[in-house]
Amino acid sequence: MKKNLFLFLLTRIFAIFFMSAILSDTYYYVTLAQKMFQGAIPYIDFPFEYPPFAIFPIYLSGVISTESYRLWFMLLAFIFDFFIFWEIYKRKNHVLFYVILSSLCLPFLLERLDIFMVFPMVMALGCYQRNKFNQGLIWSTIGGWFKLIPFITYIGTFKDKENFGRTMVKIILLNFLILTIFSMSFYSNMFDFLKYHLDRPFQIESVVSSFVLIFAQVFGFKIEIVNSFGSQNILFNGMNLLLKLSFFLTLASFGWLIYFFNKNKNQLNLFDVTSIFILFLLLFSKVLSDQFFVWPLAFLFLGNLIKQMNLLDKIILTAIYFITCFLFVNYWSVIEKGGIWHWILFLKNILLIYITVKSIIILNKKSENGIRVPFSL
Repeated sequence: MKKNLFLFLLTRIFAIFFMSAILSDTYYYVTLAQKMFQGAIPYIDFPFEYPPFAIFPIYLSGVISTESYRLWFMLLAFIFDFFIFWEIYKRKNHVLFYVILSSLCLPFLLERLDIFMVFPMVMALGCYQRNKFNQGLIWSTIGGWFKLIPFITYIGTFKDKENFGRTMVKIILLNFLILTIFSMSFYSNMFDFLKYHLDRPFQIESVVSSFVLIFAQVFGFKIEIVNSFGSQNILFNGMNLLLKLSFFLTLASFGWLIYFFNKNKNQLNLFDVTSIFILFLLLFSKVLSDQFFVWPLAFLFLGNLIKQMNLLDKIILTAIYFITCFLFVNYWSVIEKGGIWHWILFLKNILLIYITVKSIIILNKKSENGIRVPFSL
C-alpha cells in the first residue's frame, strides 16, 4: 500500500513542478484574481462564469504572488486532491487503479476548479452516511454555491426520515442566508453565470455531438462547427429540440435517482448513487469537457461500484479516461482531422454509455439483494 502512496505523491510532484501549462486554466484565473486585487467586483465589473464560492480559490491562489499563481493554485488543489486520495487509501479500495486514472486527469485535476467542487461533495456524503445531517447540510450548501452540481448531495437527507420537514427548512434558510449576503455584494448580476451556461449549444465532445458527427459523416447530415464559449460547438437542424430533451433527461434521471434512493436508502451507498447521477450528467449534458471526468472518480472508489466491476469493466473505464485525457487532450486540432477521429470520439461515448448502464445494473442488484454497506469517514 505504501507503494501506492509513493506513486500518488510522485505523480503529483511531477505535475506541480514539471507538467506543461498548455492545458492549464490558471492563466485565465490569474487575470480574474488580478482584477479583484485592483478592486474590481465579480459579476458587476467583469463577467464571472461561476457561482460565488468559486471566487475563493481563484482569489486565494494569488494572495502570495500572482507571478507564481499557477504553482499556488496547484498546491491548493493538491490539498483537496490528497484528502480524497487518503480516504480511498484508508479503505484499500483499488488504490493503484485510482492513482492510474486520476493521474491521467492531472492537467484538469490540479489546474481547474473541479476538485474544489468534488471535495465538499465527498465531505457531505460522508456526513450523511454517518447520520451527521447538520454537518452534511453545510457541506452540501458550500459545494452548491461553488458549482450547482453538489446540491445533488442533499439527497442524503432522505436518510433522516423522521426530521425531513425540519431538514428542508434548514436547507431553505441556509441558502436564503447565503443568497442574501451575496446579493448585497453582487446585486442581481450574480446569476449572470446561469445565462452564460444556458446559452451554450452542444459542445463537440458531448454524447449527442458524437452521434451527430457520425450521422454527418455517414449520411451527409449538414452541420456547422463554431468556436464559442471557450470551446468548439456543433450547430445542426433540430438542435434546439435536442437541447430541451437533454435538459429534460437530466431532470428525469435526477428524479428517478431520488425515488430509487428513497425506496432503497437502507441498502444503498450514497457514493454509488452519486456516481450514477454524475454519469447521467456526463451522458445528457450538452457540454462534456475533459475536466468533467474528474467528477465521478472519487465517488466510484469511495463507494462500492468499482469493487463490483469485472476486469472488462475496468479496462473499458481505463479506455474512456485514456481517450479523453490523453488521446483527445488537444481535441481542438484532432476534431478538425475528422474521419477516424470522429469514430474514436463516438466509441468513447459508447463506452461511457456502457459504464453507466453497468453501474445501474450493479446498483439495482444491491437494492434487490438488500446489501447494507457500512461507511465511516
